[in-house]
Amino acid sequence: MPRNKPDIARVDPHTPEAGLFKVRPKNAPRLQAEEFFRYPKSKDGERMEIKYVTPYALNHVDLKIFLAVVGICSSNPSDGDEEPAQKTLWDQFLATGEAANMPAAMTRTTSYALAKVAGLNWGKQQSKRISDALERMSAVTSTWRKNNKSIAPSASRMLAYAIDEDSGELALAISPHFAKAILGEANQYIQINLDEMRALKHPAATVLHMIISSRLNLGGKRKERETLIHIDNLAEAAYGPSTTKVQARGRRRQVVAALDELHKLDYWFINYHPKTHKVHIYRVLPDNKHLEEMMQHVDRIERDLAKED
Repeated sequence: MPRNKPDIARVDPHTPEAGLFKVRPKNAPRLQAEEFFRYPKSKDGERMEIKYVTPYALNHVDLKIFLAVVGICSSNPSDGDEEPAQKTLWDQFLATGEAANMPAAMTRTTSYALAKVAGLNWGKQQSKRISDALERMSAVTSTWRKNNKSIAPSASRMLAYAIDEDSGELALAISPHFAKAILGEANQYIQINLDEMRALKHPAATVLHMIISSRLNLGGKRKERETLIHIDNLAEAAYGPSTTKVQARGRRRQVVAALDELHKLDYWFINYHPKTHKVHIYRVLPDNKHLEEMMQHVDRIERDLAKED
């Protein structure tokens, strides 16, 4: 692993908004089977179906560790060709034939380094916490279909790992479909700023940071980094559907606190209108060129926020 902590994670464009990672109640059961679907279009314009299946409820800490794994692989991408010993990590996941030859992103690191990249304080229980999180994510499978046919001969797991809990040494591999962005083979990916992620403390802020980065298409070629969204949509993305009005109001308050954390990050500008419950989000580039553009549209932004649906 590089001496400096990686500052970005290149994530495939479908996973951030799939719903895998959410803020979970402290007393929520960890064993909770869930299915999530995404329906993007392929390069030739045909509709695809991506299905994610997890036996575990993944939370915001799992998300931090996942993004840290992706970030470490992104900073030093390898498809495993130079380290045949690590091929065994991947061999267990795909059938023989074409699927077995799809490159996975692989790397070697330590639990301590992974915790630091994830922004987690190191302690006696942290190694087991990381091991548990990797175990949960290694159980997540994804199936990619086009015209009701699987693109690969079988589904693949999100990641694979081998850990020595005494020494803390880790070997990691990320599924071929997830790894395309890391290895530079994807035409589209979402770039998650890990320095920003490490600065966030509120659980919902961590989840929303990834989701909003996806909505804004960070890492893409589009210049505009602006979106207008209802706070209840953000609350559902971070927590799941509310079951009562009291719960909905409580989640709104939590999302407002999370958005306040995001607003304090450099280059993020977030405005919430408490009457219409609309949220305007603007993320400028580090050179601040787009900040001047945003300031020219302040009146329009205020009108959009105040407009009743």
